[in-house]
Amino acid sequence: MGEHLLNKGLLNMDNYKLEKLPKIEKSGFEKWMMKVGGPLAIIAFILLFFVANIPFLNHIDTSVLGKEAMARYKELGAIKFERANYAMLAIFIAAIILWITEAVPNYLTSLIVILAIALTKVTTEKEALAQFGHPVMWLNILSFVLASMLVKTQAAKRFALWLVIKFGKNSFLVIFSFLIINVVLSAFISATTAKATILLPIFMVIAALYGSTGGNNRNNFGRNIVLQNLFQINIGASGFLTGSGANLLAAALIAGAMGWDLFSYQDWFIAGFPLAIILILLALVCRFQNHFSAQVRRGQTSNSRRHSKPKRGISKIGKNFNSGIQGYCHFCMCSYTVGY
Repeated sequence: MGEHLLNKGLLNMDNYKLEKLPKIEKSGFEKWMMKVGGPLAIIAFILLFFVANIPFLNHIDTSVLGKEAMARYKELGAIKFERANYAMLAIFIAAIILWITEAVPNYLTSLIVILAIALTKVTTEKEALAQFGHPVMWLNILSFVLASMLVKTQAAKRFALWLVIKFGKNSFLVIFSFLIINVVLSAFISATTAKATILLPIFMVIAALYGSTGGNNRNNFGRNIVLQNLFQINIGASGFLTGSGANLLAAALIAGAMGWDLFSYQDWFIAGFPLAIILILLALVCRFQNHFSAQVRRGQTSNSRRHSKPKRGISKIGKNFNSGIQGYCHFCMCSYTVGY
């Protein structure tokens, strides 16, 4: 069985890289949305900014304004401040349309929003462009730098393979090993896609070793390991402030609502990490207690064959163990440089 899988290339981790997956072509409706998204966003902006009459924006109660909003109100005056509110609503709706339809790239839409709120006097140019220097922005950038170092030195992949080989003695421990891997990587890698890119080849090969090779050869273990990893990748990210870009945005919004300068990493960890672990463990227990429990056919693959391919994967990453130590040293040096 093992030789058959090797001959078909099902145990080759390079065959499961994301760049080798077929690209999904946009449907006719998606292409149509891209074409009408731009004109629709412009029409929505014009109607809201120049035509619409929204009562709650016409007469603003200054008693509900915050400190910064009140300062802006005094600077612009009542009429201009009301127009700025119309402009903000129009920009928001237009941006939502552009993001949904993908008429222009998402990053370009974000830049258009910054330019628009400055031109329509929603805020000052200094305040609008100051967002590029916001602590959350730089935290996000540096977390991506940290993730890039983990991927470039292949430290993350080495750790994942080592842990699965070391502790994956049976089907339950294999999946439990991925739980630990996902939680650890979530602390350092700020993109769920990056974690999926690292782990996808590993858990697909292990699924094949347990007899789940796709097509008609599917079993509950293959379904279990894929579902568990996808769930752990996303939920594990919620336990850390830098786990995903959405967390950083949420932290900035919470801090703004509470009147804080920044929602700290420690506060997020205390609130989010225990909940993330509870959800991951509940999913793990539920999957093994119901009909998705691991089922491995007798004689399908021996224990030595089950672990041989991941071990070969480690040998292919670097020529010898010293090269791995060198990669870890580079990662630590880069981390110290960035932190300093």
